[in-house]
Amino acid sequence: MLKNKLTISSWNVHGLFYREDGNRYCKLNDPDFCENINSDIICLLETKADKEDNICLKGYTLLKKVARPRKGKAIHGGIALYARTNVSKGITLIKGNSSEFLWAKLSKTFFSHSSDIFVCFAYNSPIQSSYSKSLKSELTTLEKIEQDLSKFSNSGETIIMGDLNAHINENDLDFISSDHVKSLQDILPNSNLYSIEDIVLKRILRLMNTENVY
Repeated sequence: MLKNKLTISSWNVHGLFYREDGNRYCKLNDPDFCENINSDIICLLETKADKEDNICLKGYTLLKKVARPRKGKAIHGGIALYARTNVSKGITLIKGNSSEFLWAKLSKTFFSHSSDIFVCFAYNSPIQSSYSKSLKSELTTLEKIEQDLSKFSNSGETIIMGDLNAHINENDLDFISSDHVKSLQDILPNSNLYSIEDIVLKRILRLMNTENVY
């Protein structure tokens, strides 16, 4: 039984491997990279890792690794779910066959919560990507998640997190209109050590003549 505060996070790492001087290296062996992983449960998205790749993380149990089938030499997508060793026993993976998302159940008994918690970790490929266009399923990834959501919500609380590659309608704001520089100064530990950029009050992304299916 665990009564302490539980932290959960997800991170699109844009690939766990990189090449330098002709050699292939894993970011999980980089102390600076691992320094940013400090949650009890962490899901790394778009790992671009193959089935044979070793992606173990010190201090964590690798609960699930999802790798997409290769298309040529390139590897796309990929999900890796980790939990600290002391909390992994309270997590049950729910069977599924999607390479875009996975569900995990957090036991109410183990975590001393009022109900079970069902967490969906998802990487939803952009709708215009070659991968999305190649899918033959009648349902989109988000529609599949929605079906599971309606089922699990009857058995406990639900959380959806990850990189959904969602966009908003053309005329909606994609920034916080009340943002101002002083709010950043209040957050930063020492404003003299940081260069504060101007708040950009304009759309970061404009999708013209594109149907918003998200």
